[in-house]
Amino acid sequence: MGILRAALCLTLSGSAGCAQLFGIESTSSNDGGVSVDASPTSVTMQVQRLSEGPSPTRSAYDVSTLPANFLVPDSSAIGFHRVAATAAGDTWSAEIPEGTPAMEVTLGLDIPDPFRRLYALPQRNIKLLYGIYEQPDAGPAPDTGTITATLNLNTPASVPMGPAVESYQLYCVGSWANHGLPFTDGVGSITQAMIPYNVANWGNISGRPFTKITTADTMLGLKYNATGQLLAAAEFPAFEQTAGDVAITATMTSVTTTAMDVHTSPSTIGSRLAMPTPAATSAVAIGWSTNASPGWEIANAAGPQLNGGPLLTTDTGVLTAPYGNPFASKGWKTTFSYNSNKSRTYAIPQLGNLVGTFYTGINSIYELTPALTVEPAAALPVLVSINSKPMTTDGLTVMIDPTKAVTLTMVTDYTMPAPTFYQYNIYELRENAAATGLETHVAYVVVTDKPTVSIPSDEFTAGKTYWVRAHTVNGGYPSFAAGNFWDRNLPYSVGYLDSGVFTAAAP
Repeated sequence: MGILRAALCLTLSGSAGCAQLFGIESTSSNDGGVSVDASPTSVTMQVQRLSEGPSPTRSAYDVSTLPANFLVPDSSAIGFHRVAATAAGDTWSAEIPEGTPAMEVTLGLDIPDPFRRLYALPQRNIKLLYGIYEQPDAGPAPDTGTITATLNLNTPASVPMGPAVESYQLYCVGSWANHGLPFTDGVGSITQAMIPYNVANWGNISGRPFTKITTADTMLGLKYNATGQLLAAAEFPAFEQTAGDVAITATMTSVTTTAMDVHTSPSTIGSRLAMPTPAATSAVAIGWSTNASPGWEIANAAGPQLNGGPLLTTDTGVLTAPYGNPFASKGWKTTFSYNSNKSRTYAIPQLGNLVGTFYTGINSIYELTPALTVEPAAALPVLVSINSKPMTTDGLTVMIDPTKAVTLTMVTDYTMPAPTFYQYNIYELRENAAATGLETHVAYVVVTDKPTVSIPSDEFTAGKTYWVRAHTVNGGYPSFAAGNFWDRNLPYSVGYLDSGVFTAAAP
């Protein structure tokens, strides 16, 4: 399942590896706040929060305590000066009568630490959607909370000799946690008593701190075969988590399936992933999954998997695997994710020769429909340059002049159709506290309508180690030309390339 995770890094904010972009506001009536009519002499950014749970919920996001600046071009060496934004409710603004200055903002809920985002776009009034895996107004999970779960099975459990052919799990949509249930061969029900609700016992789907499970969450019981097909499902009655134990019981129902009719081109993906530099050294990894996705309408595929598996570049790419969506009545449509990557590793001398893994890939999300064809996907970045220096190998040194802007450029494997927009994620690499592994921290995120963009130099610190992930985004934003990242749709595709690892240095 690791191949699928990288695909969603543009979908929701939260972890260091997944700097969000998720949208901007729409002009529809479900905006959750009071619309601000921009003055002709003002530039604005209005922010809304999207809480991704069983039903995506939008609300006004208060930016009154958060810093933001507009970068106004000038004739100085650095090429701009910052104009501090005035914050009122969910909107940043500044009286700038002309031009389309880039907008630099800090949002307050990033994990593990905050970072700045720069929107260098040809619009004066941007509508930003800040997406979070959560339930609205969710509080922290109780430290001593436990769950006793009883799952009545649709058929007796089967554990023959060799690898298990079945697996069972609890899956909570809203708090975004899952837990594997142990069982024995032939049992008609599974009970596990007093499961502590913490990261030692539950998988963390969102990468964010666990929140208290409330009646707004949906707790499911899921049964899978060894290849990842959902065989049966159950929904537990809604409950409110306490500091003690909560007992829940549900009965599974078999999933009715139909055959997919999806047409992919693994050989094409393999050829495209051979092009970028730095060259990836691993074999091409291709994976697909169908999911019941509460957030399908905002081009998000998170949700219970219905089926999934790998593909080889030598496969025909025609997929007819069975799937069934028992959650369609909830409005969770069936999405199809098609994700690919190649990787390379590099031991970083400045960080104790700890080894990092870096990727190039193409990831796409579609609504699953009959005779779905998933190509062509997004353009693939094949080269990233910093200040005209191609980042084609690891271990480079990049001179960063604090008195000048930094120019980022990407070259892609094709230019038509043009990407909807481009994104650069700048990451800092650090040793963990025990000096046994690497940590990735988002330093800066840039969203732009052109493959070349100038950014402030102050996100780089001399002596620190960085890499840049360049993205192209195709589809997903039907109102992009109006500065509206809130309206979302499918299909949605992302191509990405990790630059060479480099150390920043002062001139």
